Amino acid sequence: MKSFLKKAGKVALVFFILILVGIIVALGIAFFFKNRELNNIYSEYNQATQNLNQSDKQNQITIGNLQDSYKELNSKIDSLTKENTDLKAKLLQEGFGAIKGTILPFLVGDSTTGQYQLVCAQSVSNGNIKYCLTVPALSPKFTMALPEGKYTAYAQIISNDGKTVVPNYQANYTEYIKCVVTTSVDKCDKSKLTNSVQIEVKAGQTATDINPTDWVMTKVTP
Repeated sequence: MKSFLKKAGKVALVFFILILVGIIVALGIAFFFKNRELNNIYSEYNQATQNLNQSDKQNQITIGNLQDSYKELNSKIDSLTKENTDLKAKLLQEGFGAIKGTILPFLVGDSTTGQYQLVCAQSVSNGNIKYCLTVPALSPKFTMALPEGKYTAYAQIISNDGKTVVPNYQANYTEYIKCVVTTSVDKCDKSKLTNSVQIEVKAGQTATDINPTDWVMTKVTP
């Protein structure tokens, strides 16, 4: 009986050891996989942190570039503002003013004509004195600096070679155009189409809405 119990005890001990070994192996395998999973998560975390740091650096570089561009733009604006102020002071000091207006921005298909107009201000006191400016049809606004005095304004079409103007066509800044700008078409007298406006240019001031757009009357170019 004792011998049987001893054998049974040994068998039970063997089974217990086997079970214990199995449990240890299972725990080891589980630990291995769990540790590998943790390593993967840690690796992903490190990669994400690196990406975030890199993104922060790139954002800082971008922000820095934008700040530099903003400072440069502000510097240019300040410089242009100063130049504009200096120019106005110079105009006031030297007896210059300006006229500002718009041409009629039409385009012509004739190969003999260009897409530019010659805008001129002619002295009322001396018809031989005139100041002219080339204005593109696609950018019809213009500003012209002039000495103090009285002027009439007109526009002509520049030929395709850019050297001459197209004959028999001229647009004037007339009383009718001035009326249309300040009131409305139905309140303006068309009989004033041929009456050119005498524009008074004063030092340091700009006369606005000087629009040589009256193409109703055509005449030979002087």
